[in-house]
Amino acid sequence: MNDSGEGKNRGRADATGFLERVRRALAHDLRTPLGTIANYAAILEYHGETKPADVRVFAGRIRQSAVRAAVMLQHITDAIGLAERRTPDLGVDPSGLVRALLTEMSVHVRFPVRGEEPHERVPFDPDLLAFAWRAFLAVNAESAGDSSLDVDIEVEPSNGVTTVDMWIGARPNASPERAGSSAYTEGIESPAQPESCFALGLAEDLIRIRGGEMGLWGRPGKASNLRIAFPRPS
Repeated sequence: MNDSGEGKNRGRADATGFLERVRRALAHDLRTPLGTIANYAAILEYHGETKPADVRVFAGRIRQSAVRAAVMLQHITDAIGLAERRTPDLGVDPSGLVRALLTEMSVHVRFPVRGEEPHERVPFDPDLLAFAWRAFLAVNAESAGDSSLDVDIEVEPSNGVTTVDMWIGARPNASPERAGSSAYTEGIESPAQPESCFALGLAEDLIRIRGGEMGLWGRPGKASNLRIAFPRPS
């Protein structure tokens, strides 16, 4: 995708971007749910005449904030582990990975729908691919609400690069123009989604650090696409 010199410079820049995203999350994003927990805990501690109904409301908000903080910390922990690891990409069965993720996440999905189920293995790190797909599926499932998602996988090895597409919903007739994770998730309004959007951004950084490319197209919960490409091992 790039020559060695340019690739190394880009890799350093991508690593810096990844660390900055993690730093911002630890310094700012996590302070919101933790601050909520501290505020409601203080109310419960110092206001002895709090009504039972209010106690239940406060407890619910404390629980939601604690879950949010725990999920973000888990994403950060998983991402740092993937960033530090330099194991060979032994290959992964995309269809088997999709089915395992759908079982793990309990997402309402039809797979495959329009295309044939790919059976060839691709030379990707299975844990990195799972991290990216898990975030992408979560963003779409949360946007779709109770609606089921139609999912297809497409694998294309060509010109020294292996490309894997995860399609949700209808595909465009022409080759779509893809965007980064920030543009893709812009405008989503759901209290459940900031953590999944955050994980999708981490996945984008990690793929770039490994020398790959990630592109997104469409609207979460509707017609949507995640494309990941890596140079094939020489």
